[in-house]
Amino acid sequence: MQAGASEDKIAQVPEALTSDLFSDREKAALEYAEAMTVTGRRVDDALFARVRTHFSEAQIVELTAAAYGGPGSTAKPRAARRSWSALV
Repeated sequence: MQAGASEDKIAQVPEALTSDLFSDREKAALEYAEAMTVTGRRVDDALFARVRTHFSEAQIVELTAAAYGGPGSTAKPRAARRSWSALV
């Protein structure tokens, strides 16, 4: 989402994947972050391929780090490990 998103758009985040307010790029990023952080979900090959159509390798690393929680985080999602190994 772009900085300064409208209140309506922010309210639609839980339904972003079906909302017309979000671009395909935004939907891919949100689905990727959700798959990394929600227990029982994972980043499968199809989702990762969708993410790669919208983001460069460097941007995927940034998305992964943002969802991962950054330095000092105790969360270690499987997708973060996978993304790093796929990009290095």
